[in-house]
Amino acid sequence: MSNNTITRVAILWQHVTGYVHAALQGLLAVDGVELFVVQQSTQANTPFQATFDHRCRFIELDNPQADSTGWFDALLAFQPQVALITAKRDARYLRAARQLKQQGCWVVWGQDRLLRVPVQDTYQQLLGRILRGWQHYDAALVPGHKGAQYARHVGFAENRIFQGLYTCDTNLFRPIGIGRHAVSDEREPNQWPAVFLFIGQLIERKGIDVLLEAYQKYRAQCGGTPWELWVVGQGPYAAHLENQAGIRLCGFRTPQECAQLMAEAGVFILPSLWDHWGVVVHEATCAGLPVIASHACGATADLVRDGFNGYTYPAPDADYLAHLLGISGNRQWARALGANSLQLSYQFDPTSFAYLVLEYIPSVLQNT
Repeated sequence: MSNNTITRVAILWQHVTGYVHAALQGLLAVDGVELFVVQQSTQANTPFQATFDHRCRFIELDNPQADSTGWFDALLAFQPQVALITAKRDARYLRAARQLKQQGCWVVWGQDRLLRVPVQDTYQQLLGRILRGWQHYDAALVPGHKGAQYARHVGFAENRIFQGLYTCDTNLFRPIGIGRHAVSDEREPNQWPAVFLFIGQLIERKGIDVLLEAYQKYRAQCGGTPWELWVVGQGPYAAHLENQAGIRLCGFRTPQECAQLMAEAGVFILPSLWDHWGVVVHEATCAGLPVIASHACGATADLVRDGFNGYTYPAPDADYLAHLLGISGNRQWARALGANSLQLSYQFDPTSFAYLVLEYIPSVLQNT
């Protein structure tokens, strides 16, 4: 760290999920850092309880039981040196960005959006470039390459765009991959788990019906014993998967339980119709699993390379996905691809996130 080390950071977010929590713990791992964290509300299909130490004040704005009175004045009194604010058009957060910038705080646009809907994307471009909608933000911090493309599109300068917004809890998931691939390559192929795994909300945009159709076609075409499909999560589409041959519905699981299920699985699947990022892809690569994911998942640009550690495919194409399930069921190749996944996982972790927020981004902003 430099002599201008950042120690006071504000995080204004929509939902503080498990992976956001992992990033914040990376900040708190640095001596002397204090956080002021605000979230709008919890997320219904992914219940999560944040836990922080005394160096973090945590406020939930839309929780009637929470003490959110006077949060804005308390935020200003905290005098953060860096504020990472989700770029939703929320009047409270826009006001915070404006006032914090006036205080001399570096205000960073934290967003995972990608180019997906031409009309909306054009509107956001006009908002940013013509109407200066992001004028109170000094920089953009996005997950990966697709997020950087979006930030560029809406008007952020190239030297004000940084990648590495999201990270999973690498301390939880990466030991699984390290342990799995520490075993000699001479290990018997039939010891690799014959299990496909999906983890996510059971909602339409996650491609649940596409996954079901593809898995049924895979089973019909499989020349040997088909692999099982384990589905972890909750949501209205759970009913579509009930009583289906080969499918095990696991319901909602804690991060610790998800890590254990990854240790018992052979290939991870994320068939989303659209997903701005998909942190679960990072979790799967840390766990040393091959990954099959649709092109519509933002994380694929950084964490899935065709034929190296998994495969990508056009989002709604169940036939293509069924084919990929078939070729991924080779345990020897699955192990090789999984080892490559573990390598790619090191692009992101909570320590790197902390370095970006506390050191690298402020140093660049100060000198450009």
